[in-house]
Amino acid sequence: MWGECPEMININRIMNNDLTILTSRSNEGKSMVLFNLIKDYKARFKGDIWVFGVKGELCKSLDVNIFNSLTELEEIKNSIIIVDEVGLLFDLEDRKNRKMVDLTLRMVNHNGNKIVLCGLPTDFKKYLCAKAKCFLFKTLVLSDLINGSRAKDVIMQYKGTERGTFLLNLKQDEVLCFDGKYWKENVNYYLELDLKLKNVDLFVQEKEEKVFVKKCKIEKVKQ
Repeated sequence: MWGECPEMININRIMNNDLTILTSRSNEGKSMVLFNLIKDYKARFKGDIWVFGVKGELCKSLDVNIFNSLTELEEIKNSIIIVDEVGLLFDLEDRKNRKMVDLTLRMVNHNGNKIVLCGLPTDFKKYLCAKAKCFLFKTLVLSDLINGSRAKDVIMQYKGTERGTFLLNLKQDEVLCFDGKYWKENVNYYLELDLKLKNVDLFVQEKEEKVFVKKCKIEKVKQ
């Protein structure tokens, strides 16, 4: 359950890293963590924020800039960069693209930016994790983390009660952080930014009386 969290996330500690990785399994609130980072940063600082993979209506509400290509990414300077669904921006499955990803991230850093990459555990290959200075984790299946990756090493060394044999299981309003030391941050829930609430439930049952009427019609036809 989402709780009320009046405190802001420790933006300085998280965002003052060249590369931060945020990962969890699907539908565990990764995007809400990103929204917290954006809102808390804008409440305290005046720097520009650029985002990829966030829907336009949310970008307007958050008052952030949008980029849609690697070319545009390499042109950004002196900004906070947020990438939701990193696998949509980089082709991480093709090993031949490793050098391309490396050069792009080097350019991002050279241009004075701080970048947060968000995605599933399987998105973060060993070479990508090796570049991260800070990791943020929501609930995930341990086996989904890539063997030998820095992300998996960080979690397997964690001895908190949230980590079991198969699962890292955090409360919905928590995120586990690591920058050399472990700590947890509380995550605010912003109802107006949760677009999934607008999704139609495809399995809502009809009212009993409607079902009964249909059954009567079917039986009548059979007769």
